[in-house]
Amino acid sequence: MTPKLGLELQASDSAMLYASYAKGFKSGGFNARPLTGIAEVQTPYDPETVDSYEVGAKTDWFDRRVTANLAVFHNEYDDMQLTINATPQNFVRNAGAAEIKGAELELVARLAAGFDLNFSAGYLDAKYTDIDAQLTTLNPPLTVDKKLVKAPDWTLSTGLQYSFDIAPGTITLRGDWAYKSKVYHDVFNDERLAQEAFDLFNAYVSFLTSDGRWEGAVFGTNLSDERYRVSGNSSSGFGLAESTFSAPREWGATIRYRF
Repeated sequence: MTPKLGLELQASDSAMLYASYAKGFKSGGFNARPLTGIAEVQTPYDPETVDSYEVGAKTDWFDRRVTANLAVFHNEYDDMQLTINATPQNFVRNAGAAEIKGAELELVARLAAGFDLNFSAGYLDAKYTDIDAQLTTLNPPLTVDKKLVKAPDWTLSTGLQYSFDIAPGTITLRGDWAYKSKVYHDVFNDERLAQEAFDLFNAYVSFLTSDGRWEGAVFGTNLSDERYRVSGNSSSGFGLAESTFSAPREWGATIRYRF
């Protein structure tokens, strides 16, 4: 059973308030990649479930020139499934219970004719509330004070876009910035795999003909050439740590024709 219940209140023409509850489910299974013996295959893991609560508001202001949405959520996980790398064994285990709560804000504004701003912010408080006692005996141990994988405390982003007409068409200029606070890429919080807080900058320029058929654009991503980890894996038994890193600074161009 994965029920969902939602309530909405249209408080005014410019504001809608809501509250919701939902139950989520991830199937259980078996560890089917034995390294030390067939007994590993015979260690199943249970389904993971989550109870999710959310309240929020969707609003617009100043004759709909500004849209602002706010959401606050609280998720309670039971039998959370974790992939454990404890050489020579790699397995999935129900770690115990976890709690993830936080808030998200989204803002879109028309500052002037053709001039738009968007902003978003997210705060996350993610933690284990209970850990299977067997996992605390591993080397290194998994304990309740460990941070959840890929769970930054803060994520921020903003973008500015300006469009203006010239005789043959429309030119659009856009710049974006994004920020993510420190994250860990493994359950044991190996500092060799940790990704410190970082910023990203992107830019975009396009030209669209007045008939809407031809469009050309040039763009740049990761303009500061930030080198950051997108995933990682470590093995205390073999003494190694490996990471996958982001793409470097990239430039590109596109040409599009609409029939």
